[in-house]
Amino acid sequence: MRTSFRPLLTLALLGLLGLHACRKKDTVPQNLVEVVADDERFSVLNAAINKAGLGPALSQGTLTLFAPTDAAFRAAGIDAGVLNSATPAALTTLLQYHVLPTRTPSTSVPSAENTEVATLNGAKLYVSKKAAAVSVNGARVTQADVEAPNGVIHVVDRVLLPPTGTLTQVASANPDLSL
Repeated sequence: MRTSFRPLLTLALLGLLGLHACRKKDTVPQNLVEVVADDERFSVLNAAINKAGLGPALSQGTLTLFAPTDAAFRAAGIDAGVLNSATPAALTTLLQYHVLPTRTPSTSVPSAENTEVATLNGAKLYVSKKAAAVSVNGARVTQADVEAPNGVIHVVDRVLLPPTGTLTQVASANPDLSL
C-alpha cells in the first residue's frame, strides 16, 4: 500500500514545482515608467504620469528623466489635492519639461555651467556639472544614473518648472538667476 502512494506523491510534488515555476516572479522593470512605479520615493511623480497619460510615451524611445522625489513635490506645494485638480495637459507640460529625448548619463554631461539642452516638449533646461556634482536649472541631482532599459533617471531635489513670461520676469522670480 505504501508504494501506491509514492507515484501520487511524486506527481503532486512535480505539479507544485511546476506551479511554482509558472508563478509570476519578481519582474524586472522594462522602462522608465516601471522604474518610477517600483520606487516608493516617486509616488507623486507616478501619479502625475498616470493622470497625464504619459506612460506610453515614457515607455518608448531612449530618454533621460529628471525625477523629483515626493519631498521635492511637497516642497513645491504639489500634493494630492493639487495633483487631482491639475489638468492632464498641465501635467503633461510639467512632466515633459523633466525629460530629455536622449539617454544622457551623468558622465556625458559636460563639465560646464548652464549647458542648454532641449526637453521632450522643446523647452530648454540648463545643466551644470562641477567635479561629480550635477545640477539642472539649479536643482541638485541627488542620485545620478538610475538605469532603466529605455534610458536613465537622475533623481532631483526640486520640481523643475517650465519658464513662463519674459526673461526678466523669469529671472526676477528665480533667486538662483540674476540679471
